[in-house]
Amino acid sequence: MTGVRRSLGPLAAGLVVGLYAAAFRHYGIFDLADEGTLLVQAARVAHGQAPYVDFHTGYGTLYFALQGLLVRLGGLDAIRALLVCVHAIGAALLYALTRRTTGRGLAVVAVALQVSFFLPLAPRQGAPFFVPYPAWYATLGSLAVVLLLRDPLGRGGWPRAACVGVLSGAAFAMKQNAGLLLAGGSAAVFVLAGRASVVSSAVLALLAIGAVALVVPTGFTAAAWVLAPPVLALAALGVPRGRSPERAARHLVALGAGFMAVAAASYVRSLLALGPERFAREVLLVGAGVAGIYVLPFPWPAALAAAVGAAAFFGASRPGARSVLAVAVLATLVVAGVVGAAGAAGVRVALRRSAEAVALTVVPLTLWGALAIFRRRREDALLAPTAIAVATAPVLYPRPDFAHLMQIAPLLLPLALLLWRTMVEPIAVLPRRVAPALVLGLPLLAATLRFAPTVELLARLATGRVEEVAIGPARLVAAADGVAPLRALADVVEQVAGRTAADDRILTFPACGVVPFFAGRLPIGRHDYFYPGRPDRAEMAAVLDELGPLLPDLAVTCTPASAELRNAWRYYPSMVDLLSTRYRVVAEHPPFAVRERRR
Repeated sequence: MTGVRRSLGPLAAGLVVGLYAAAFRHYGIFDLADEGTLLVQAARVAHGQAPYVDFHTGYGTLYFALQGLLVRLGGLDAIRALLVCVHAIGAALLYALTRRTTGRGLAVVAVALQVSFFLPLAPRQGAPFFVPYPAWYATLGSLAVVLLLRDPLGRGGWPRAACVGVLSGAAFAMKQNAGLLLAGGSAAVFVLAGRASVVSSAVLALLAIGAVALVVPTGFTAAAWVLAPPVLALAALGVPRGRSPERAARHLVALGAGFMAVAAASYVRSLLALGPERFAREVLLVGAGVAGIYVLPFPWPAALAAAVGAAAFFGASRPGARSVLAVAVLATLVVAGVVGAAGAAGVRVALRRSAEAVALTVVPLTLWGALAIFRRRREDALLAPTAIAVATAPVLYPRPDFAHLMQIAPLLLPLALLLWRTMVEPIAVLPRRVAPALVLGLPLLAATLRFAPTVELLARLATGRVEEVAIGPARLVAAADGVAPLRALADVVEQVAGRTAADDRILTFPACGVVPFFAGRLPIGRHDYFYPGRPDRAEMAAVLDELGPLLPDLAVTCTPASAELRNAWRYYPSMVDLLSTRYRVVAEHPPFAVRERRR
């Protein structure tokens, strides 16, 4: 009966979040460029194409196998239905993990914060959590791994370690860097749970070297300062734990075997088709220069927070240090909020940007704070959550923006709330009953304020005060002030479907895959996403050479919302010249244009 009662909380959390996500399953399209690219590449797989072999991508083969199956089963509806399940299961696992780490009350708070901050709505666009990024699946696997590693070298033995390896391998086959970091963090958990040995030292050294190698290709930037030092500190915690090195070694072997079994099965076709050199470059992105192309700067208040966090790790035990550090943390968060809100147009936008900037600044504070608490307490319950969070946080590189933070937030929330409780409860001036109320009340108030705009949208959906738009076979809805992009998409999809046959290919540039997906057509060529530098100009010349004798009758172009993608019109003059001289515009539905080949 106790087990049944303990399952009620996670089940309730999963049910509530699942119902919340399902309410928006037909609501808008958050990002026409990113979401469209992932959807059309899933359609490619559904029609028998293989990632890396037939089209260019940066994500794993298992991810596309799953997405291709979903397209065959039900298209967009099936993809979003599975994401509803992913977010629901993630909420259940988040509740279970936070309850284990900080207690039942803060477990409820964690789910509330997850929904309000990291599963938010963009009322004029759509739901970011329905962009089918592989990171959603990788994070779900990471949560499962943390829960499996409650007692790393205890009951379950090597079969449980093999399961951890399988989950890490599956994450690798979804999103390569996420899977590698998860495997590294899991290995760190095993060796930190055992006695120091040559094997454990080598594993921790490899983890530290890998983290540094991942985040320094663009130099020792704020991102490197924020993300790499916590991994180095984790590696430095290799202190004897009372277990034998042989048992830890067996667990590491099982972990590696499980990882390799899934990874090999997922990538063997790509390896055979590409060869080792191209496989390393195109699949593992070794030497591909991706970081330099996509890099975004980490907000500088986060670098300041990393310094404060490091000070907490190294000096929190000194007399009077905690009070000074608490003031420094508060000041850093205030600075982050002010910097984030600067230049915003309107109070609502300013509050949103401020909240997102504070959330990014909390990342290094959470990592260092968790390391400091674990270093002091040495509690087994903190080992896996801390090690996995610290080891996987570098997935924020090279794009440390809020969209990527949303995808790994469930790994950070339990530790952030533990740190919050640790800071508030010892405050001597607070009455005995006030401190617990403050621990729960302030985060819940923040979640409520963040969620308030979504309540209005839920009311509109419940009462039917939304606009419905038919886009090919799909039916989507949007608020009246955000329906224009969906109507434009519907019009251009109708144009493409009416002007082409089902087996015709169309040319798209620079990121218009959403159009052929809904029109039931496939794009021509290997590239669906022309981000300046990837492909580079030499690769673009090869693309145009291949297109020469196969130039399709129809092309679709767009002006993306992203400034980087808009720059593709300047970065690829040869493609622009081809579109201008060989095609003529026959229909415009901003941001889209339909072009017909000149005869």
